[in-house]
Amino acid sequence: MNLLEIAYAAGVIDSDGWISISPSPSSYKVLVGLAQVEPQAVKLLSSLFGGTVSLKKYSDPKRFSSRPMYTWRIEGKTAKKALFELLPYLRIKNAQARLALDYLRTSEEHFRKFGTQGSIGLDTKELVRRTTYYLAMRELNHRAAAETKREGSDLND
Repeated sequence: MNLLEIAYAAGVIDSDGWISISPSPSSYKVLVGLAQVEPQAVKLLSSLFGGTVSLKKYSDPKRFSSRPMYTWRIEGKTAKKALFELLPYLRIKNAQARLALDYLRTSEEHFRKFGTQGSIGLDTKELVRRTTYYLAMRELNHRAAAETKREGSDLND
């Protein structure tokens, strides 16, 4: 993998992507994704890290833009590998990447120790731990969105 491409991918994710811990039927999962109206960056991330690429067409006139949106998404072990590669270059979403990687590491440790991966068979302590990661990621993403809006308003000053 070309380091320049990985650094570019990190910049695109910092700008238009997301890193999250999301509820799933079996517990929580780490998601990394990107959405853009042009396909080039989405295709690059797919070629670098694998994952799913989709095209959404919007017809709701209330949306800011009804242009088609290309979306790339990875999760789980694929997300872990990508986040390790991207981490040195992420500036805006670095804290989210570190939290996601820590969540994955501790979940893998729990799996190796107890053999349970989803929520079935998890004790209350482990469910609370995973929920705490989920809530911490929500807070990080909410705070980052608020800071971006605030910084954007300062551009004209």
